[in-house]
Amino acid sequence: MDETTLERYVRAGVIARKALDAAAGRVVEGVKLADVVAEAEGIIKDSGAGVAFPMNISIDAIAAHYTPIPDDPKVFERGQVVKLDLGAHVDGCIADTATTVEVGTNDNTPMVNASREALRAAIELVQPGVRLEHVGKVIEDTIRDAGFSPIINLTGHTMRSWELHAGKSVYNVRRSGSAVLEKGEVVAIEPFATNGEGRVGDSSLSDIYRIVGPGKVRMRTARQILDTVLKEYRTLPFARRMLVKRFGLAQTTIALKQLVVSRALHNYSILKEHGNGIVTQAEHTVVVLDDPIVTTA
Repeated sequence: MDETTLERYVRAGVIARKALDAAAGRVVEGVKLADVVAEAEGIIKDSGAGVAFPMNISIDAIAAHYTPIPDDPKVFERGQVVKLDLGAHVDGCIADTATTVEVGTNDNTPMVNASREALRAAIELVQPGVRLEHVGKVIEDTIRDAGFSPIINLTGHTMRSWELHAGKSVYNVRRSGSAVLEKGEVVAIEPFATNGEGRVGDSSLSDIYRIVGPGKVRMRTARQILDTVLKEYRTLPFARRMLVKRFGLAQTTIALKQLVVSRALHNYSILKEHGNGIVTQAEHTVVVLDDPIVTTA
């Protein structure tokens, strides 16, 4: 990795951390989820970076992929366990980070701490040549020793320029035969802990999309949206709300449906814990060097 690229990753991490800290401070009873997202994503853009994916606000048993819909009325409620997951990029160099916040209570502090401690322990292992099965084992052992279950089918991931998931997965459990981290790679490590069954499944469809192919659609707005996505987001995920001001709610909604049917876009599912257990998450991005750099710390 050259110096310019490393500087971009580090800068993206600083910006992402700034946005995440601001968002965490706004998780208060009665505050709208949409307002927190608007502020956090605004910080990223005002700092000269791009939003690497729509900010996820996943509550209680929802583990991932909820982002506010246009004019979303949802507000935070006392006792909720809120996962905040966001990303920033500088010229495609991505930082991905997450934290968990309870709304007005501390009932789930041990589980929040379990995911954070698992992340800390995993980062300590990161170096060129480490097998990802060993990283997964320390995540699993840390979470189980705290009395909770790791979510076995959610993973961290390596990242490349303009590519959020670059092929290697960091499981929350030991997975024999998994890959080796190489010098210069960038990896997002994100332990998930739960008091449920330890597995997530698809719930309803989210408002998050990603381009996967050219597609063939007749609708003019659909073609315009596809051109906009290719230009502004490339292969990175985006949300319907990011297009509504430009194309209108009704036209955007219809166009996105057509693009999904034509297989130009993938529509992510909201992921929910199978046993309806509470889920906590912690995440940092690490540049794998002889002296690794945690860009989002």
